[in-house]
Amino acid sequence: METKPSLALKVGFFVCLGLFLTGVIIFGIQNWQIFRPGYTIELLFDSASGVLRGAPVKFAGVEVGEVVEIDVQRDESIAKPQVRVKIWLPTYLKVRADDEAWIGILGLLGEKYVEILAGPGKGRVLAAGDTLVGTGVVSELQFTQGVAATLLKFDQTLKSAQEILSSSQLPDRLTSTLNETEQMEQQLEKTAQAAEKLLGRLQPVVDDASTSLKRLQVWASIFAIAAILMPIAALLLLH
Repeated sequence: METKPSLALKVGFFVCLGLFLTGVIIFGIQNWQIFRPGYTIELLFDSASGVLRGAPVKFAGVEVGEVVEIDVQRDESIAKPQVRVKIWLPTYLKVRADDEAWIGILGLLGEKYVEILAGPGKGRVLAAGDTLVGTGVVSELQFTQGVAATLLKFDQTLKSAQEILSSSQLPDRLTSTLNETEQMEQQLEKTAQAAEKLLGRLQPVVDDASTSLKRLQVWASIFAIAAILMPIAALLLLH
């Protein structure tokens, strides 16, 4: 009779322990950030298509938090409905009023996430519960349309290049360009030859001028010596 209460107590203890651990695991999966110091702010978007609770929140490309709540707001003062996205952020991360928030996609058709980009840094620091207006949403359709437009432009460029290369006028244009280049080379060669001939003709003139200059220097030296000797000779004759 003494073993039955003891056995029941042990079974009850293990059952309670199992329920407690199960609750901790479930609670931790659903709301893991409660164990970390942080705060929540609200983001307003015109549309938040594809954003789910638990979606990652990135700041400057680094995952820092997650979406904890999503709902739609529409009252008499607002003509267009707005989506309120409540996000959790760690305490050390400060978001300013001039930062930008938008919704992006991971991959071509991946899950949605919230991206916060740092602004000029002049806005006030948002406190817990404050609101930041989002700047836009990147949808799969817009992303796909952008990729398709880029591919279309690339295809048109390739077709234009193929048309130019396959054009019957291309050989004629290349031949004309080569002929013009050859004529230019010939003209430059003639100009160089003419300049060489001109230098050859000027060389005797330069030589004559050099010889005459040397002669003038000799005569100038003679006159300078004579100008010095003549007064000396005159003084000697007077004495």
